[in-house]
Amino acid sequence: MAAEALAAFRESGGFDDLESALHAAVRHHPERTRLLSLGQSRNGRPLYALEIGGGAPRGRTARPAMLVAPDLMGEPRSCARGVVEVAVRLLADLEAEGDLTREVVWLVVPAPVPDRLQGEPAPDSVHPGRNFPVGWDPWCPHPPGPYPLSEPETRALATFLDRVTRVGGALLVGEGEGDSGPVPGGLWAFLEGHLGLSVTTLVAPPPGSGSEVPGDGPNGALDEGLVAALRALPELSLGPPRMECLAPVLWVVEVDVELSLGSRLGEGAPPARPLTLVLEAPAVRGVLAGEPGGTLAVVRTREGGTPLGVLHPGEPRRVQVLVEAEAGERVALWLRAPRAGTTRVEVTLGGQEGSIAAPR
Repeated sequence: MAAEALAAFRESGGFDDLESALHAAVRHHPERTRLLSLGQSRNGRPLYALEIGGGAPRGRTARPAMLVAPDLMGEPRSCARGVVEVAVRLLADLEAEGDLTREVVWLVVPAPVPDRLQGEPAPDSVHPGRNFPVGWDPWCPHPPGPYPLSEPETRALATFLDRVTRVGGALLVGEGEGDSGPVPGGLWAFLEGHLGLSVTTLVAPPPGSGSEVPGDGPNGALDEGLVAALRALPELSLGPPRMECLAPVLWVVEVDVELSLGSRLGEGAPPARPLTLVLEAPAVRGVLAGEPGGTLAVVRTREGGTPLGVLHPGEPRRVQVLVEAEAGERVALWLRAPRAGTTRVEVTLGGQEGSIAAPR
């Protein structure tokens, strides 16, 4: 049923067949996919995002997310087909329990402006690829709309991305090589300049490429683009953990953490989202945090994690955790940032060194 729905969309490129294909994908993978509605188009069609990610649904909410969408500059049906091919490849990875979907949740938006799949232009021929606020130019030769986000479709997508703070990067599918960079008022400029996301581009893959085995064939370029997008995500970098015994059963465990942005991030990006420290230890008595070499402030612990405030890129923070435990016990600290995933630090109290597990 899912294959038939996908074949119908590949042939027609119409919205009704796209909608059927998305619903069929969710029915085929009910535990690891979800169909989200971001709003409605000007003509009343739903704006869909297909969430794809391995593991339990509750665990997916703590993982970084990657947006996949058309760049809004190319032919709508061609780009929508390309985004669907990406979704097919991700679903195949999901079934194989591969690396693409293990630690990152993908938010696939095949048709941000679904009316264009039916050949219905926006009023006054507003170009959705020029209607975003970053660099919006009222004198642009491509009609940018009366004001930024004047269209319900661009407004719905921008609102969704502003709300979902775990989105760490974007893969934009277009018809060209993507070497021209972000255009004024475009989606790419909005993702970089407003949200601070790393953007990777991908030429729309040919129909059928997403279902093939990874390799050097048509699917090779697609996999290369997906891996490049993952590598551009922000990362948490940790220094070696340190420990000190303050009393027979009282220890302080210390680690420096830094947020590294993806290499494709443009200039003028906003600060990173807040970092959250989640503790797993026999008995935590307190948490201190601050700049390395400066005064560490006491942070109030609470159930579900201890917020440490905003972690700015390139500005490390030092975290000290007071633990009440016997020598030889193993202590695990979990450091999590919504857009960068989770890193685990483990130490044996009284041991020589600790270990750090990478987030992805």
